[in-house]
Amino acid sequence: MCLVNAGILLKKSPGNDSIGPIDSIISIAERDNNRIALGNRNNRTNRINRINRINQTMFTGIIEALGVVRKVEKDRSNVHFTIESPISGELRVDQSMSHNGVCLTVVETGTQHHVVTAVEETLRRTNLGAWQTGTLVNLERCLPIGGRLDGHMVQGHVDTLATCVEVLETGGSWRFTFRYLPTPEHLLVDKGSVCLNGVSLTVVEPRDDLFSVAIIPFTWEHTNFRTLAPGDTVNIEFDIIGKYIARYLAAYPKA
Repeated sequence: MCLVNAGILLKKSPGNDSIGPIDSIISIAERDNNRIALGNRNNRTNRINRINRINQTMFTGIIEALGVVRKVEKDRSNVHFTIESPISGELRVDQSMSHNGVCLTVVETGTQHHVVTAVEETLRRTNLGAWQTGTLVNLERCLPIGGRLDGHMVQGHVDTLATCVEVLETGGSWRFTFRYLPTPEHLLVDKGSVCLNGVSLTVVEPRDDLFSVAIIPFTWEHTNFRTLAPGDTVNIEFDIIGKYIARYLAAYPKA
């Protein structure tokens, strides 16, 4: 027997009408996920808004697959993207997934495609607003509990955009240089981590408003870095540990 109390489901022990030891605590948000997944395509905007409020995920910046945008559908201030990929058939509705470093919720699936919705703020703060039919997208599913953290901790919450200013081939690898707007919260350190278009990379020689990253052949072949040229923008998420440190020092400067 279950009772709803303080936003959770409390399961009573068999033969006991009072709530003693909790046998299981099931998030009502998860229960709602199952319910809203039954809606049809016309209701997907409402579903994406509800799901985005309750999903908490983490990624690693290790790209699983490349997707191709097959359809861009405007829906008032939102945009629905239909994406074809090798892993689309393995996805489920309400699953969180990184698209170019942006955490989006799958609202529809097919054997070879899936659909995600980007709201107005996401379109404004990221490079998703520039997506069109044929755009290549870096894809990563969220890290399962107990999974291997091969990159670094990535939330899928883009901080700002960076603009590519130079691409140099350097004896079999590539060096990309980007310009961004530095702030006290946007920390980059030499040999530190940064997430660009969902890819976990190592910072090289940060200076003023510029920094570089090195792209090895494997990353070149398996991500959309091979399509980037000077003038293109990438989504950038700074290291969460650095952001917490910056926030703490700003709040407690004498600590």
